[in-house]
Amino acid sequence: MTEDEKKKVERWQIEEARRRSPLFPAGELSPYESPDWLIRDASVGIEVSELLPPKGENLFSGAQLFSFQREVVANAQRHYCDQGYPTADVLVFFKNEWDRKCDARAMGVALAEFVKLNHPSDRDTVTLQRRGGTAWVEGLSVVRISRTGTTWQAGGAASGQLVSHADVAPRIAAKNKKVPLYRSRLPDFQIWLLITTDIRVLRSVGVPCDITRWRFTSEFDRVFLMPWDGEVIELAR
Repeated sequence: MTEDEKKKVERWQIEEARRRSPLFPAGELSPYESPDWLIRDASVGIEVSELLPPKGENLFSGAQLFSFQREVVANAQRHYCDQGYPTADVLVFFKNEWDRKCDARAMGVALAEFVKLNHPSDRDTVTLQRRGGTAWVEGLSVVRISRTGTTWQAGGAASGQLVSHADVAPRIAAKNKKVPLYRSRLPDFQIWLLITTDIRVLRSVGVPCDITRWRFTSEFDRVFLMPWDGEVIELAR
């Protein structure tokens, strides 16, 4: 994600927090660096951070798998188009192999050639799964190929893992280290932390209903958690 894309997402997240909670003040949002955003009319600086699924004992986290799968599909589309193959719209479901290292470029080329080999000729769409004797790309679960459209994307399902206090506390602690710098730059501002969650595959987490009873060590004036759905929660310090 480029810096411009990141800023667009952060702006949307703060505006969404405003929509869901009266605690977020009105006023023009100004992009800043350290912290991420300012509401100058309210003298509030806001740092934005995403809460990702915990890695646990796996080699890769959900966010890393998500990024790898998108890279594979992007490489596949690029190779497919470079070869001048027939127009295709492709949806790929991966196996979500948490502990297997793969080459994203090589896997992308293999996927592109697989799509070319299986491009439907007698119908608009085919949906393929591995079967005995069928050539396949290791690491894939299902591939849908259509002659209509040009979009290539990775799909899948997340486990809906609930976060614990031990997952949230390190995220706040990591951001705490930056607060003295923020206060030196903005001595008359309150400094807030907005933690967000994502609904996208492999990046989504669930928030326990008892999170309002948890306590955290924080240097911020206020800390908020915004689930992908539901009310904005102010975390207790």
